[in-house]
Amino acid sequence: GDLAKAAEIRYGRIPETEKELAEASARLDQVHEGSRLLQEEVTFIPGFVDFHHSVKNLYRMAVGTSLDRTLFHLVEKKIPLSKLFGTHVYSIGDIGYISKPNPDIFLYSAKNLEVDPENCVVIEDAPNGIEAAKRAGMKCIALTTSLSREKLLRADIIVNSYSEIDLSRF
Repeated sequence: GDLAKAAEIRYGRIPETEKELAEASARLDQVHEGSRLLQEEVTFIPGFVDFHHSVKNLYRMAVGTSLDRTLFHLVEKKIPLSKLFGTHVYSIGDIGYISKPNPDIFLYSAKNLEVDPENCVVIEDAPNGIEAAKRAGMKCIALTTSLSREKLLRADIIVNSYSEIDLSRF
């Protein structure tokens, strides 16, 4: 049923090892949890739309998410990221399901934007994302919208809201 479908999405086939089965089961749990969360109200982080509008013509931008395409499409129904970022919305499914803190999602995004990693700034709200940005050789701004400042200390700059972000500092 659902587990076989999750495995097929992940591997393109029925899992053959216990590890693959465990990963598919975890993936299914993630899909169910994501679906449950998305039943609730999901909105842009306050200030994001204004921030995006103020920088969209100055910088090349992308979204590099740890969500796979299935969950991303659920998010997209609530917050239309593709309308803001066009084809520059990248998922871990695009890079072989390698999650942050591995830097691959950010390196893939930079490559597709045709921007050198050292010229990129990542805006993150989680320690694994911050670590991925740093491993990619990118600057990182942390937002305290999800976690406390103490959990985001690896970032170059920590802000409380999008209105505090000043990209000219980089």
